[in-house]
Amino acid sequence: MSVRKRAWTTRGGAAKTAWVVDYVDQHGKRHIETFQRKKEADAREAKAKVDVGKGIHIAPSESITVAEAAANWLNRVKADGRERSTLRQYETHVHLHIAPRIGRIKLAKLTTAKIEEFRNSLLDQNEGLSRPLARNSHQPQVAAQASQIHPPRD
Repeated sequence: MSVRKRAWTTRGGAAKTAWVVDYVDQHGKRHIETFQRKKEADAREAKAKVDVGKGIHIAPSESITVAEAAANWLNRVKADGRERSTLRQYETHVHLHIAPRIGRIKLAKLTTAKIEEFRNSLLDQNEGLSRPLARNSHQPQVAAQASQIHPPRD
């Protein structure tokens, strides 16, 4: 694993720099991630090193989306034999609130701040959602997220 500085000149003649984290995962596949600040690159290298060592690393490019994780979670809830009404309520939360707002975000890019922003958007918009309903709408997403990977913290 390494962190290095990359410098280049754009076609317009502007000088640019970035910090690159270069590493090999537990499957022997090489990954390169680019950051604006060295501190961010160092933090990512440290996290990747620990995750690769534990054998749990998932590269952001290979991570599933929140919508995919929620679908997996719904399938598991169904297989666990939950009540039909409970399952229907979970599906409604996923399809009406979670998937349209944050469904396209990769789990590896999902942060605590994004989850809070999502929850606040449910409360702030004039959709008539109560606090308990807003809380329930993000619980399936959080359960789906926890069952897949642990996202970076803010």
